[in-house]
Amino acid sequence: MSGNHERHEERLPDFHRASPHGNARSSALQIPAIDLTQPLPEGVCRLVLAHLLRAHGQYVEADKEFAVAQAIAADSSCAWFAHLCTLSAATLPLSATQSGTRPGCKPGTVRPRSKTSEAALVSIPSAVLARLQDVAGRPRSNSAPSEYENSVHAPLSPFTETNLPVRVYTLGRFGLLLNGKPVQFSRKVPRMPLELLKALIAFGGRKIGTARLAEALWPDADGDTAIQSLDINLHRLRKLIGTQAVRREHGCISLNPQIVWVDAWAFERGLAELETACREARHEHTPALVTAVLSCYRGAFLSDDTDAAWMINARERLRNGFLRHLQGAAHCFARNRQPEQAMVCYEKAIEIDACAEVFYQGLMKLLIAGQRRAEAISVYERCRRLLAAQLGLVPSPETEALRVRALSG
Repeated sequence: MSGNHERHEERLPDFHRASPHGNARSSALQIPAIDLTQPLPEGVCRLVLAHLLRAHGQYVEADKEFAVAQAIAADSSCAWFAHLCTLSAATLPLSATQSGTRPGCKPGTVRPRSKTSEAALVSIPSAVLARLQDVAGRPRSNSAPSEYENSVHAPLSPFTETNLPVRVYTLGRFGLLLNGKPVQFSRKVPRMPLELLKALIAFGGRKIGTARLAEALWPDADGDTAIQSLDINLHRLRKLIGTQAVRREHGCISLNPQIVWVDAWAFERGLAELETACREARHEHTPALVTAVLSCYRGAFLSDDTDAAWMINARERLRNGFLRHLQGAAHCFARNRQPEQAMVCYEKAIEIDACAEVFYQGLMKLLIAGQRRAEAISVYERCRRLLAAQLGLVPSPETEALRVRALSG
């Protein structure tokens, strides 16, 4: 077979062959090999990583990975993967929180395994594990525990624009790409199908009730008319971005995370990773995460769109979360004696909220500590002018006290 036609596929080993209990031929365990070129590998990767993380004591991260795997199993309607998640729930080591609910259990204790769950455990070859971690977007790890611990704590680069067929940009101006190309409309722009897409993103994208969406998008219509409008525009949206990209089941609508990538969701995952890095004092990773967060936030959520209530709520949630994490990162940098990085965080926060004195105060403290008193006075003057122009207020006593400190030096 020529190189042009040859196709190399990596598959997880058969469970029965890999397990020491390979003679247990329960029909429930006849799980086929997994083609890593199909959508479900993300869920498999998350599940494998959950096992590895818990085995090395990273319980919180493991629980997050396992929760995502379970959500993918629920959305995919794939019986074998749902079964695999159920078996994993019975075999994963207990976290500290979980073990506390069972007398006599210590953190890291493994749940008693039945013969069925024992047969589901599999030793995954390192080459396959490396491929799984590539698919999941995590860095590779070697077999040595110390090196694995380092890889677990490495930044996950959640902002990478993946090769998913549908990419939606909502931070700043709205943008929609299909297979890497901007969507072009030969006729009138389909406003309501795109509004539905935006609302799905604003509400979180997962299992959103049809009644909630109909009320948000057609508030002046009666119930039946609003639902009918939702049905029509859901059909049009599916026609636009693909039937599999938008799911409807049990009275709820979801965006398929295996097909649709959204910058706002990647941004929120990045904020969560930044918070974890600051909390765990992973100072070597914090600068890269801050840089990624700053580059991802290109503006307010759907800044050019109308100010519907559902849109404002999402916009404020993202904005306030960004400001809170910027302040936390600035404190983290300051404690680690990295004042320049802390100042970058404060300046970005001021750019987003020009009337929040707490950011001016943090910046002034760093400048005073660095004997840059003239710059501290300049920051004070900027704060005073903006407060007067936009709110008709004067700086607070705390800000005035910092001005006095800067002048007295």
